[in-house]
Amino acid sequence: RFRFTPLARALVARPRQAEPVSGRCLASMSAGGEQLLAADRQIEEARRALQEATRAATDTERTANGALKDLHSQREAISRVTGQARDIQAGGAGATGLLARLSRRLKCRRAILWILIVLMVAMVILVVYFLWIKK
Repeated sequence: RFRFTPLARALVARPRQAEPVSGRCLASMSAGGEQLLAADRQIEEARRALQEATRAATDTERTANGALKDLHSQREAISRVTGQARDIQAGGAGATGLLARLSRRLKCRRAILWILIVLMVAMVILVVYFLWIKK
């Protein structure tokens, strides 16, 4: 609860009579008032500028956080793709080795097949020779 001091009570109880204001005093009061108004305007402009800067910083921070989240998800995607590419490359190397083995087996089987064909032709020639020619 607010209490008035005895001096404040006396000032409130007795209205003061207006004293005449001299020109010099009035000029200094108006100059001081203008300075106060100018200072108040500057403070208000500085406050608005500070609010705008704070708003811009907050917006920038939100944008940066969003970009950071996007970059993080892209990094994870790139890591997954890199892993899949390694798996595919390893599978490709395995497939290349398998194809090489199959090619060697095919060449071997063809060689055996040609050897068998030559042997069978030789046997047919021998059979024909012994059955019809040697009689």
